[in-house]
Order: sequence, then C-alpha cells, then structure tokens
Amino acid sequence: MRQYCTMKRIITFSLKYSPRYYGIFSNNYLTNFVNIGNSINNRLNHFFVQYFNTSRTDDINSNLLVTSPRDTIINNKYILDPEDYDSGIYNLKQTLKIQIMSLPYLSEEIAHSYLNLAMAEHQNILLLDNAKEHYMASYNIFCKIKGAQSLEALNALTNFAVVLRDLGNINDSVIVLEKVLATKKATNVNPKLLLDTLNNLGVIMHETKNYEKALRYYKEALQLIGDSNNFICEFVALLYFNIGCAYRESGSISEAFEYMKISKDICNKLDNTLELKNRIQLELNNLGQTIL
Repeated sequence: MRQYCTMKRIITFSLKYSPRYYGIFSNNYLTNFVNIGNSINNRLNHFFVQYFNTSRTDDINSNLLVTSPRDTIINNKYILDPEDYDSGIYNLKQTLKIQIMSLPYLSEEIAHSYLNLAMAEHQNILLLDNAKEHYMASYNIFCKIKGAQSLEALNALTNFAVVLRDLGNINDSVIVLEKVLATKKATNVNPKLLLDTLNNLGVIMHETKNYEKALRYYKEALQLIGDSNNFICEFVALLYFNIGCAYRESGSISEAFEYMKISKDICNKLDNTLELKNRIQLELNNLGQTIL
C-alpha cells in the first residue's frame, strides 16, 4: 500500500505583503502549475511556502492535544492526487529523460525537472530516498550554472534538508539548513526569504525538545516580519502558533496562551484558515483549563 505524506493547504504571500492563496504551490522561480508539462515562467516577485504536518486534528472537540509543530515549510510545486500519482511521476520521469537526451546536462531545464520530480517523490514516504537523490542532482546543476549562493540552488538545498529530516537524519538536516541560513544572510537576500529556513530550524529544534533554540529561531523570524498587523498571512499565524506550542511544552503556560491568542487573532482576519483556527482553539481550551 502506498503511503503519502499528509499535506496541508498551500500558502503563498507576496513580498509586498499582499496575501494570495492558490490551490497548488509555486516556488519563487516557478509559477502556478496547472498540468504536468506546462511551461515554466521564471519569476521572483513572490515568496511561496508549503508546510507538511504529521500530527493534526480538525475537530476542536477532540480530546487529543496537538503536539505541534509538525509543520515544515518546503518549496513544493507538484501536489499530485493519489489517483494521479503514478501517471504524474511517470510523466515527470519521461520529461526528464527526453531533456537529458536533447539538452546539455548543465541546463536550467534539467535542473528544474530534477527538482520537480523530487518534489513529487517527496509526497510518497516510500520514495524519500529518490527525492533526496534528485534534490541533490538539481542542487549540483544549479550550483554550476547559477552559483551555490543563488536562490535556485538554496531552494533545492532547503528541500534536500527537509527530506533528510523526513528520513530521520536530524543532525545533517540541521547542518544543511544552518548552511542555507548563513548563505542567505551573507548574500543580503530579502529578509523575508529567511523566514522558511528559520521556521524549519525552529521546527526541528522543537521536535527534538530543544525549546530554547526553537524559540530563538521562531523569534528571529518574528523580528524579520516586524509588525504582524502589516504582514497578515497564515504563515505568520502558524509561526505564533509554533511559539505558543514551544512555550506550552516547556511549561511556560501564560506565554503560550499569549502567543496562541495572537495566532487566533491573525487567523480571524483571514479566509480559509478554519483548520489552523481549530488547532489553535483546541490549544486555547487546554491552556485555559491549565490556567484555571
């Protein structure tokens, strides 16, 4: 039986702070995917994120306590439905095969195709090793044609780090993400492009119960965001939620309640956030009982 990673709704937001929501993901050099084989338009005007979760509930009446975060941001383009998965993987492999036969190996087209295949494989936990191999192939090509400090290379490397985490290689995942973060800072990229890396590092520290480091990464991301009233999107709500969870799990209940409340207030200003609001409400209910 094929097993799929549980995926949450995709979020996109503009660098101009204008939230936009799509049914599928595009990363910051790819536009919306409609059908496999559509042309790729290279654009850098938006920062896009997607996050996975392996422990969530939509029922606010559930007695289960959400032990988030299990949410990791990755730059994912292909969201294949289970019934289309085999044909989707086949088409991506065929596209790559044709390109390798007809194009110079060190080309953007082949680098993108390796990346697209890896992102599709990343949906299936039985293909995580394949995804790891193809992320690295994409990264190596981008390094040679764009440079190791290019956003394209760093995006592929970020996804590589995430799949390492999914394979249980936590230490190497952290090393790679810290390398990505240091490179982004050294090249003075737009600060908003640090958010995914900081949250990913925070999530890993959180999952390994290193709450102090997790909070440090989360709060550094918050500092980059600045006034949350001017930067409203579900990612920001998730960030406050993750901080609340870290405080709660480290025993700081009042701080946890404060950040959960802010997260809920942000969600109330947005559409299509029922799932996250339910998770927040469940936490608030449990925190309220603890405070009482």
